[in-house]
Amino acid sequence: MDIKKYYATMSKIYLNQMIMISLAFSGSCIILSSFQVNKLIPYMMAVVWLFIAVFFVKYLYYKGKNRQIKLDSIKPYKENEVDQQYMIEFLPSSSFYAQFYTSNGICSWEIKGAHKKRKGKTTIDHYLLQNKAQMKRILIKITHHNRPKLTVSCSSFHKMFYLARNNRRKIVFQSKKDDMVVQKNHNEEIECVYNGKMIARVRRGFMPVKWQQIFSPNTPILSFEHNVNDEEKILTTAFLVYFYLYKV
Repeated sequence: MDIKKYYATMSKIYLNQMIMISLAFSGSCIILSSFQVNKLIPYMMAVVWLFIAVFFVKYLYYKGKNRQIKLDSIKPYKENEVDQQYMIEFLPSSSFYAQFYTSNGICSWEIKGAHKKRKGKTTIDHYLLQNKAQMKRILIKITHHNRPKLTVSCSSFHKMFYLARNNRRKIVFQSKKDDMVVQKNHNEEIECVYNGKMIARVRRGFMPVKWQQIFSPNTPILSFEHNVNDEEKILTTAFLVYFYLYKV
C-alpha cells in the first residue's frame, strides 16, 4: 500500500461515519416522534451536526491529500534499501492498527491486531507485524496476568520479556539477558533504549519540507540510530505497540 491508498481509505471511513450518524439520527427522530418526545430533537440535532461537521472536515482533508499526490511522484520501494526513518499512520480499528511509511510514501511495515484469547483470568493479545517488501511476518503476543509479558516470535529469533517497571512516563521490560526501556522525555519524544543503548525515538513536528508534500507535518516519525540491526528494529516496534496501547 502507498500513502495515496491510505488517504483514500481514510476519506471513505469518514464518509461512512457521516452516513451512519445521519441514519441513526433519522431513526431516533422517528422513534421519539412516535412517543411524542419532540423536545429532545433540537438538542440531538445540534450534537449530530457537530459530529458531522468534524467528520466532514476530516473527509475533505483526506480527499484533498489523495487528489494532491500523484502516483508518479511515489517511487517503488527497493528491498535492499535501508531506511532509518518511518512515518507512522494510525488507522481506525477495534484493535491496534498502524502503518509505517518511508519518506517516499510507500508502506514498508504494517502491524495490526490479529486475535485475542482468554484463559481464565489471563488475556493474550496477538498482533501481526509484516514487512511489505520482504513479506516477512512476526508474531507479537502481549499476555495480561499478574505480571504482563511480551513475546516476539519470527523465523530468526524468539524473545520473551516481562514487565519490570511501569510508571506514568516510562515502562521497563526485562528478559534473562536483555532489557528494553520505553519512555517519554521532557520534549514529549518517545525514546527506546535497549540494553543501555539508545536505538530509536518517535517525535512530532520535525518533518522536512519535502516530506510535508506527502505527509501531515504533525505525523509521528520513528527514527532509528544508524547502528541498529533488524532484530532491534522489530523489538522496538513491538514495545512501541505496548506503549501506545497503555501509556500514550
